[in-house]
Amino acid sequence: MASHDYDAACWLFEDEPVEVSVARQALVYPELADLGDLDNALVTIRFARGGLAVTHVSRTSPFGHDIRCEVVGTEGSVFVRGPGDGALEVIDRTDAIRFPADYRARFKDAYVAELTAFARACRGEGLAGPTLEDDRKAVAIGIAARASAVAGGRPLEVGTDWPWP
Repeated sequence: MASHDYDAACWLFEDEPVEVSVARQALVYPELADLGDLDNALVTIRFARGGLAVTHVSRTSPFGHDIRCEVVGTEGSVFVRGPGDGALEVIDRTDAIRFPADYRARFKDAYVAELTAFARACRGEGLAGPTLEDDRKAVAIGIAARASAVAGGRPLEVGTDWPWP
């Protein structure tokens, strides 16, 4: 879960992730806790130059697949929102029609573009988009994030091959 969030954070910061901590819960699907999994979590990523990224990971949004991003800088903030996200401050089940039901609907066009780029690369027509190094960072964050969640939220180093119980 959240590999694209991790990739986007690395891209926005143009920096190396160094530490991850996770606060998780399995309240909607309590059986996930025994499997070392979650239904909701807050993931904090610390970067080498001091930047911090926080992402909310959820399998249980009652209104659909909502994606928002805020980049806070020294001079102000930029809000990035997906189609249909509008300017509402409160979002609940009644807003479900504005959001795709799940990630498949939300990212349909992106999946087509990814497959097209993959086919072009296979034909030797050049690479476009993220590199293997970008993928490595996102996977390394994900491994450390899961290990942190299982370890009760303890901050862990990114890049270490943490056990996968």
